[in-house]
Amino acid sequence: MWKCIALVASGSIDLLVGFWVFSKNYKSRLRLSFLLLTVTLFIWCFANGLQEYYTFLHQLPQALFWFRMTYVAALLITPTLVYFSYYAPLELPLDTRLRRFLWIPILLAVFLLINPNFIITGVQVAPWGLDATYNIFGYTIFSLCLLFFMGLAFFILIKRYLFSDGVIKKALGYILFGLSLGSAFGVVFDLILPSGGYWKLNSFGAIFTLFLVFSIVYLILHKER
Repeated sequence: MWKCIALVASGSIDLLVGFWVFSKNYKSRLRLSFLLLTVTLFIWCFANGLQEYYTFLHQLPQALFWFRMTYVAALLITPTLVYFSYYAPLELPLDTRLRRFLWIPILLAVFLLINPNFIITGVQVAPWGLDATYNIFGYTIFSLCLLFFMGLAFFILIKRYLFSDGVIKKALGYILFGLSLGSAFGVVFDLILPSGGYWKLNSFGAIFTLFLVFSIVYLILHKER
């Protein structure tokens, strides 16, 4: 039960911080992109939290539904992360070709809603929580899509970091650190270990979204000083 509380609390903090930052300047595209990112992070944390809650209650149909929703939510994070990385910190107009490209994970998320067995085919309660069986083809497609768009966000941010200086460069460094930390835990706990059949820690990655969120807040506040 404590994991459920920690996940929902983490996601709620992400979302509240996102709305607080956006409320300070609702005309800023950078702040809007940050808000959209925190909304998708909240959905991911919330889905993980409910999956843990229904697993605790041994209600498998509900646990399976929310477990599948964690994959939908994870896909939705990637376009908002790329969207944010493009605007940070200069708020340049978003390239039309890139905007169209960002529909790929969104369409895959919709496909998962229509075809829920594409990744997760079943679950059972284990001593540590939820254990799952998955479709290796669907899991591979999901993993490649997630890693590609996360890599694209890293590429954009690293490029901005190398061509920045002063406070902005320092702030971008914090974002890269927060993103690296959150991504490392997410990839290990949510992709690598489950691919080997180890699902015990699959929801822990969502908790580390707080590192990314607060590093972005540092960038936004210092950019506008």
